[in-house]
Amino acid sequence: MESLKKNQSRRSSGSALLLRVREILQCHKLLQENDTIIVAVSGGADSLALLHILHDLDMNLQLISVYIDHGLRPDEIENEKERVRYCSRELNIQFIPTSVDVRGYVDAHKYSQEEGARILRYNALEKIRA
Repeated sequence: MESLKKNQSRRSSGSALLLRVREILQCHKLLQENDTIIVAVSGGADSLALLHILHDLDMNLQLISVYIDHGLRPDEIENEKERVRYCSRELNIQFIPTSVDVRGYVDAHKYSQEEGARILRYNALEKIRA
């Protein structure tokens, strides 16, 4: 019985979160019904939660899940990519993996690693959008 109460509590707090997110999106006119949204998903808890929230909004959003391999953590890439691929498949969301060469870009343009990664990530997402 205690487990049933916990599940009901989680569902109602999840519903409250979805309602609040929907209110914010509508209030600020950030998304419309049937919009196509590209979601950069790293495989971490925050981005996976975002993907689930957008999926559960009941706004008929067309979601595209994108995993970008920056080439900076080779030991972790395959697990992260598979986690995002699996989650996307479970939610019936299109999944696009891509990679960028941060080290080469940073060396060529003299940016910090963080700045180079951000520039290449935004470029990759824009290429997918176009």
